Amino acid sequence: MAELDRLDQFKSSILDGQPVCDLFALDEYYVTDIVANNYILSYEDFLPENADIYLGERYVQGSEKILGRNVIFKERRAPINGWLLGVNLDIIDAVGAENPVELYDSGEWTWEKFREICKYVTRDTDGDGEPDIWGYCGTPQTLALCLIASNSGFLLDPETITQQFDTPNTIDALQFLNELYTVDKVCYSVPNSGGIMYSYNWNKNVFMNEANSVFFSVLSWMLPEKLPYKFAVIDHPKGPRSTDDYTYSYGLSGLVIPSGAKDPEYIYKIYEEMQYWWGNDEDLLYKSERDYLIPKFYDEEDIERTIRISGNAGKLDFINNMYINGDTLPISYIAIPVIIGEKTVDQAIDENKFMLEQEMRSNFPNDFFD
Repeated sequence: MAELDRLDQFKSSILDGQPVCDLFALDEYYVTDIVANNYILSYEDFLPENADIYLGERYVQGSEKILGRNVIFKERRAPINGWLLGVNLDIIDAVGAENPVELYDSGEWTWEKFREICKYVTRDTDGDGEPDIWGYCGTPQTLALCLIASNSGFLLDPETITQQFDTPNTIDALQFLNELYTVDKVCYSVPNSGGIMYSYNWNKNVFMNEANSVFFSVLSWMLPEKLPYKFAVIDHPKGPRSTDDYTYSYGLSGLVIPSGAKDPEYIYKIYEEMQYWWGNDEDLLYKSERDYLIPKFYDEEDIERTIRISGNAGKLDFINNMYINGDTLPISYIAIPVIIGEKTVDQAIDENKFMLEQEMRSNFPNDFFD
């Protein structure tokens, strides 16, 4: 069944007072609609104090609050899909730049260190007047979101449900993005060709296949088995206003219990007891994820970093899961004009803030903000 058909069936059954299931696997792109319209229950309304989710999450993990509510939970597994920053260590070694992995491990991995390395490695090696080794490549929208998260910022604050485009944390991140692309000119962009400039596949090719970039934002599932050069992953650098270790979250999917479900406490309890299969053997619990990661990396430390960084993936910007005009992510309206030099950061925010906020509000019931 197609995802939207499955979702429509789920919603219709709740409106009819007869939920089609006890547990529903909810994809991140539909979280806002489902939560705002009260199609699902908040588990804090029915779970007892001794539920595992409140006692260290040994077997069942809760998500970040969504629109102020605890609604999503899932089995405990090794987290492996936070946004990582790939590092081509062969280029680092060849040009004698500071090692980003050592800076990350020592707690010195900041925006300015990232900028310094990007500027140092970006160079023209064949004399044609254009760089052929770059500091960073990847879709600028992704980098923008990762920088905003690394500076403890949001586009939409999930607690207050207010836009955060013009807050200092977000503005600083977008200004830094602007400088990387238009002042330092250390970020690769596909030559302007009808929007392909922002193509993930074109940017990925520069890092993974041509090996011409030091840094690339990546999720573990995007990595092939062992790239043909010395390679590591670390977190995106911390911004000057950072107050936490969060990284930008790729997804916030999981299980929910529909409104109208009978005995929701027992539904959860049965699910929790199903997760006891690994006992106290955490090596067994994490085995499948580690087995998945082993072929991708040369170093065990990269597996550990992947799990640790992914475990901090909590900065999900709900507004960025709301497509504008059916196909454009909200961050694109601000990030793209900035990096191609059409607008300053303030201009891009001022010209799009009202429209994006209205689009955000259109995803909620009419009385949600009353």
